[in-house]
Amino acid sequence: MAKNKPVNIPMAETVCEQLAHTEMGIEKVLHGIKNAPRLTTWWKWCDESEVVARLYARAREAQADYLADQITSIADEPCKDNIEAQRNRLRVDARKWIAAKLKPRVYGETVRTEHTGANGTPLAITFMGPEPSGLTSLVATKTECLPCGDIVDAECDEIKD
Repeated sequence: MAKNKPVNIPMAETVCEQLAHTEMGIEKVLHGIKNAPRLTTWWKWCDESEVVARLYARAREAQADYLADQITSIADEPCKDNIEAQRNRLRVDARKWIAAKLKPRVYGETVRTEHTGANGTPLAITFMGPEPSGLTSLVATKTECLPCGDIVDAECDEIKD
């Protein structure tokens, strides 16, 4: 059994530079570089070296930008027939999907969740059980939540009974 190559930062930089400027995945990029590590070795390098992991993450984000840049060129290509038009649509859709997965904050679909009370009124939050510090309820306004559940902005007004 062959021994895995030790982490090689210059090689990782070469791999990441090429990955950032192609539509190919990491496996094909590795196959195209002379003396590049095998895929399993690459993943071990990413696990063992924070530098390689950061280089790879940045390369994938740059690759999303590269793919997004290609979309306009592909969409503007003249098509001779419906088959070419369908092929270009597929190429555009594939690049949009991959870019959204690689860099979701920029190319992903924006999801916004707003919580309101009945008929769009501010959301009333009533505590059940013992009164917390003399308050019986709160009215939250301008509350915006991220998909992960973190509150981005909230203003609360005290309501005393």
